[in-house]
Formats: sequence, structure tokens, C-alpha cells
Amino acid sequence: MADNVAVQSKILSNGTPFAGADIALIKAKTDTLPASPADDATVAAVGLVTAKDATVAKDATVAKESGGNLAAVKAKTDLIPADIADVPTASELNSAHGPGSWEGGGAAPTVQQIRAEIDSNSTQLAAIKAKTDLLTTAGLKSTWVVQTGNQVNVAAARTTHFDIFNAVGSGKVVRVLGVYIIPTLVAVTGVGLTWDMIRTSAVGTGGSVLTPQPFDSANTALPAQITARGKPTGGATTSITWFSPNTSSEETIPYASEASILNHIPLSMTRFQEAQGLVLNAGEGLKIDQTTSSNVGSTNMVVVFTVE
Repeated sequence: MADNVAVQSKILSNGTPFAGADIALIKAKTDTLPASPADDATVAAVGLVTAKDATVAKDATVAKESGGNLAAVKAKTDLIPADIADVPTASELNSAHGPGSWEGGGAAPTVQQIRAEIDSNSTQLAAIKAKTDLLTTAGLKSTWVVQTGNQVNVAAARTTHFDIFNAVGSGKVVRVLGVYIIPTLVAVTGVGLTWDMIRTSAVGTGGSVLTPQPFDSANTALPAQITARGKPTGGATTSITWFSPNTSSEETIPYASEASILNHIPLSMTRFQEAQGLVLNAGEGLKIDQTTSSNVGSTNMVVVFTVE
């Protein structure tokens, strides 16, 4: 019996590990607890809730969130694309927007304003298409050539050898970029000849109908209002005289052999497609008159023009 008491004292001693020392630590904690648990009034006074109250509050919150608030959240998340990679970054948005404010410029346009803008753009596109329809390869304009063939010179004060006219309704502008006055190389005792380049306000009549040929077979056909004639006998009313070049019917001089490459429109070194040329708007034409009275030799008129 004495031995048991000694063992019990040893176990309960404060110096014994796992019993005395540890129990002492546990006791130090429990000493801070009140003699009896706090009642609900005390808990409420310090701002706490009971387990029952917490359950009720939680149930109310869940009920509320499962209604309108969750629906609002879903409405927002429905806008998020399935693949987040499709959403542009801020940098991409700024790059696409360009410099300037992100703020709107006023009220949204009305349906009428939008329709007016579409109509305006359609009109402009139609005008652009009308221009581009005249282009061939490499952005070149539709280019044409027409010639009279050898026509006998006339001993008269004035004789019209050629006319081209762009009548109203063609929808085109004709630009004459080259006029070549070429004498035949038949042996004659030639003379100097003067010619007038004249803008006309009426189409020529009579004479022989001439058919312009395209530089490119893919060119859009000329409108019926653009016509040309050799030695018209009427019409071709004079508007103004642009200029008056000189030639010769003498076949032995250098001019005769070089006439086919001598352009009588003073374009200097400007390339055809960069020159304005002699412009024939709707209702305008060009005629070439022999103003030297001489029936010596024959002359071929070659005219190069574009349409746009």
C-alpha cells in the first residue's frame, strides 16, 4: 500500500513528464474559463450570434442570393465569350482605336442619317467604279487610236480633214494625247502647209465614218456618242483654235520620214499617261483644218486619245 501511494505521488508530481507538467499547462488554460457558460443575453450584448441564429441568417442570405442577385450575375457572365483568347487586350483596343478620346462624339445617328450615309457612299462607289472600269492593266487608262488614211490635200482657203466629237450622254471625258500629221512619200513638188487644231461645239456631219481602234483588245467599248470622221462636210462648229502647227508635203525633207513619230500636241517630255492633253468634255470635239490652199500631195491624220 505504501508503494502505491508513492507511485501515485510520483505520477502527479509537477516534475513528471506527460502528467504533472502537461496537466499544469492544461490547467493554466482552463483557469481562464468562467465558472458557468455565458447565456444568450450576454452573447447578444457582445455582438455574437448563437448557432441557431447563424443558421437562420445563412438560410436567408442563400435565399436572397439564389434569386435576383444570382440572375444579375448570370446576365453579366453570359456576355463572356467561351474562348477568353478572343477578347482583345487593352493594347489591341488602343491600337485599333487610335489616338484621341474614348468618349463618344454625341448622340447615336438616326436611321435616316445612317441611310443617307449609305446612299452617299453608294454614289461615291459608283463614281469610283465608273473610273476603274476604264482602267486596263497596271492602272493605265483606256487608250485608242484613229486615223483618216491618206487624204488628198485641197486647194481651198480651209478644209477640215478630221473631226472627233464627244456628244452629251457619253458619260466620258476624252483626252487627245497625240496628233500625227503624216504626208505620203510619193514624189511631188511639195509645199509648206499650216493646220489649225480647233475645239468644236457640234458634231461633224458627212464625210467618211472612222472607227477608233483600242490599244488593248480588253478595253471597254467606246460609247456610241464618241464618233470620228474624215473630211466632214458640215457641222463641227468652231469654238476656239488651240494652236496651228506647220508641216510640208515635200517627201524629200527630213520631216516627211519622221512625221509618223512627231506628235503635234506640245507634251514636251511628258509621258502620255501623265499628260492632260486636249480635253474633250461632253458636248466638245476636235477638228483639224488645212488652212494652206494646196492640192499637192496627200496627208494621213493619226490621233491618239484616252477615255475616262
